[in-house]
Amino acid sequence: MHDVPDHSDVEQTSEIAAQQPTERDGPPEPPAAAIGSDRAWWARPAVLISAAGAAGLVVGLVIGASGRTQDLEVAEAAVTEVEAERDGLRAELEAAQIRIEELETVEGEVVQLEAELADAEAERDLAIDDARNELEEERDQVLSQAQDEADDIIASAEEEASDLLDVAEGRVAALDEREAALDERAEELDVAEERQAANSFGNGVHIVGTDIEAGLYRTEGGSSCYWARLSGLSGGFGDLTANGLPDGPANVEIRPSDAGFESSGCATWNRVD
Repeated sequence: MHDVPDHSDVEQTSEIAAQQPTERDGPPEPPAAAIGSDRAWWARPAVLISAAGAAGLVVGLVIGASGRTQDLEVAEAAVTEVEAERDGLRAELEAAQIRIEELETVEGEVVQLEAELADAEAERDLAIDDARNELEEERDQVLSQAQDEADDIIASAEEEASDLLDVAEGRVAALDEREAALDERAEELDVAEERQAANSFGNGVHIVGTDIEAGLYRTEGGSSCYWARLSGLSGGFGDLTANGLPDGPANVEIRPSDAGFESSGCATWNRVD
């Protein structure tokens, strides 16, 4: 802002000029105390003004007019500058108004985008809830189906296990029977072996009643076959009851009273009665 010019000198000069008579107004009227109010000014006594006063008056008028012109030019320049600043401020105001309108438009767009974002978030939440519900329903269905299948598998497995158990029990029973038969057969074989052992023997000294039973025995003999019935087992010659050296097959009756029987170089003796 420019300083407002001081117009006090102009105002004072204007007051002085206003106090001076003009050609239209005519000469100034004398004070009322000096002349009568009923006389015209030209009829009044002339007022003499000195030459120095008149000259001063003229110079004052000229100086006042010149100062006023300069003040007017300064004032016009100040007004022009103020108008320029006003125009600049008006342009800035218009630009600010446009910017405010643009900001209001942007703010409206932001509000709309926020509303759209809120709607999108609501739709997203709804979609998430729907998807979660669908997943839970599908999970429940899968679990229920899996449970049903597991129950069927368990029932089938239990039934198959029961069948296998029955088969196994049958096989065990059969094995038990077979084992019992084998045990019986083993006993029969043991008896047969015992009977065979009791009814046949080879070379050596055998105790009658312990190693062999009394009875009639037969051998196919041998190249150096020797047999002897013994009354004792001391090994002495006195224990000899009967003996023989057969060239071929031979039959010997071992009596219950014999203490033992000796065979050497002979084939197996087998009981024949």
